[in-house]
Amino acid sequence: MIRLTSLRAACGGLLSLALAGAGVAAAAAPPAAALDTELITSGTTEWRYLDDGTDPADGLPGRTDWTAADFDDTAWQTAAGSFGALRGEKKALSGGHTPDNLLTQYKDGTVENHEAFFFRTTIDVDAADLEGGKQLTGSVLYDDAAAVFVNGEKIAGFDDGGIDYLAVLPREVVIGI
Repeated sequence: MIRLTSLRAACGGLLSLALAGAGVAAAAAPPAAALDTELITSGTTEWRYLDDGTDPADGLPGRTDWTAADFDDTAWQTAAGSFGALRGEKKALSGGHTPDNLLTQYKDGTVENHEAFFFRTTIDVDAADLEGGKQLTGSVLYDDAAAVFVNGEKIAGFDDGGIDYLAVLPREVVIGI
């Protein structure tokens, strides 16, 4: 079985997910080679998501450990459908798409954007379905950047060249004299 577990989107305040087809990956083969079963759709797929500005990797050994299939995301919010925010409101986004769920775009008491939103869902795919050149394909609507992980492995990135997923970021700042 293959389990799709994570989508990380780095945003400047706007994110909309419209996942269709058979998954979330870049299509390298013609559509005829794709699985003919929809596994994720923007209107019905249930997502766990984090939109409060916290870092899901905080306290974990690796920056992308939150993308592993066994990561505990039970404390995250859950909703079905697409997600986004435009100036802190649920409005029509790029291309006229209005998200189903409003993300918390701004940090508390400010108009400063949260740096990133994090999403996870699970699908089951039989290995036999991927034989003979079939593959998972899909699309994502995003603003600024997005990255897609399957079982902890990055499989697609969209305008995410400036994000260093392997960097060890400081967990605290010490100010002294």
